[in-house]
Amino acid sequence: MTTKNTNTEAELLERAAGMIAQLDQLEDRWGSDRAKWPAGQRERADRLAVGAKRLSDEIELVSKQAERYELIRTAAADPANRESGFGGGYDATPSRTTPWSSLDPELMRSESAAGWSARAHDAIGQTRGLVDSGRSGLADMVDAEGQVAAQFVVAASSPAYRSAFAKIVRNPERGMWLLDDSERAAVAALEHIRASLATTTATGGWTIPLALQPGVTIANAGAANPFRQIAIVNPTISSPARMLKSTGVTAEWKSENAAAADASPTFSKVDVNLFSASAYVSASFELMQDSAVLADVLPKLLADATNRLEASAFATGDGTSAPAGIVTRVAAVTASRVSTTTASTFNTAADIYKVWDALPPRARQSGNVAWIANTAIISKIRQFDVYGGSSFWTDLSSDVRAEQRLLGAPIYEASAMDSTVTTGSNLLLAGDFGAFHVFDHVVGANLQYLPATYDPTTGRPVGAAGWHYFSRSGSDCADETQFRVLRA
Repeated sequence: MTTKNTNTEAELLERAAGMIAQLDQLEDRWGSDRAKWPAGQRERADRLAVGAKRLSDEIELVSKQAERYELIRTAAADPANRESGFGGGYDATPSRTTPWSSLDPELMRSESAAGWSARAHDAIGQTRGLVDSGRSGLADMVDAEGQVAAQFVVAASSPAYRSAFAKIVRNPERGMWLLDDSERAAVAALEHIRASLATTTATGGWTIPLALQPGVTIANAGAANPFRQIAIVNPTISSPARMLKSTGVTAEWKSENAAAADASPTFSKVDVNLFSASAYVSASFELMQDSAVLADVLPKLLADATNRLEASAFATGDGTSAPAGIVTRVAAVTASRVSTTTASTFNTAADIYKVWDALPPRARQSGNVAWIANTAIISKIRQFDVYGGSSFWTDLSSDVRAEQRLLGAPIYEASAMDSTVTTGSNLLLAGDFGAFHVFDHVVGANLQYLPATYDPTTGRPVGAAGWHYFSRSGSDCADETQFRVLRA
């Protein structure tokens, strides 16, 4: 009977390892000096450290309990120690709990906000298939939005919900009849949570399980989309989401007994509308019957489609028919544009220094400072330096798939940026990406089943069904002055 304790200890070790991996990721991005990290990232690192320590203590406790239980079982095996009514099959091991225990809607109401937060962070650590950036974004969402986000994360990451989703995708019309008790409870829990958000989002269709959500498992298969990695990603429960910006406070040297000048800051708002990303796909009845992996394949294909859509919008979207792109916003501000040394050409390293020197000190010194460019422009920059990187302070001859740094700041490939040098091309952008925000609706992506497809001419069914996919997101820049774009 020692298996249960062993498995429990292994699970705890896996969760602790996941937290330590997230800490390592944060240090890789922000450096070893936590004093220079953004406040939110420092707080998150502290939470991860506390969580890892708590799990370490729990592992030690479980190990000691296993020893005690073994002694109890040994004693219980001796007939002299048994009393009437005490059978040898008694399991003294305490029942194991998971973040997904007690998801019955009635029981959910009794959980405290702190309890939901702890559950959600545990669920994020235990959910398989999430990329590291997805785990970080989900943890930040739980901390920012509180109980409603925590409830959604727990319900949408439930293994029982994922298995229920798979049954329903494979057999949309009868799948509900095939669910077991745990799967029905998981579906009911998620529907209960989603219903509480009915005033702010459509509730039709099936919510894609957390491990398959495009926003947290972006595959980068069809386009280089660095924005979810380098921008500030926020959850929201309403559209538009609102950002505030300020011109700041101006301090002064004041004479003795002189009145202080009024340095009250001025504030302005930036409202970020959410746009619906949509895709319709159809499959023959035969494919739906034969494909046992449709539940996994379909969300992955839709994740790739979403990634390519976002790669374009987050770079060059107009903010009217699609999210506002960072290149669009920065290029629209005359003071944020830097012209190449020779019009319509880009053939000197001096242009790179011009962009860097034009950045405000706050942007250059920010922990979120970065460059973005199309891979063709990055390759062109690499060819400027025939001396192995000395003139750029960093070796750009390293593997292009590894993180590259230009003048000490990371440079990322953005497929949607201009790839050729012509008049008016926006070639290279640098700045503080802490001022560029992406907003996702908290309920994630949805799939809605359409049971029959009809021939548009005859009106007769063609033996196929469809899925309508939609998700809601937006993006915008809070302060274009913290960026510079190189224009040919």
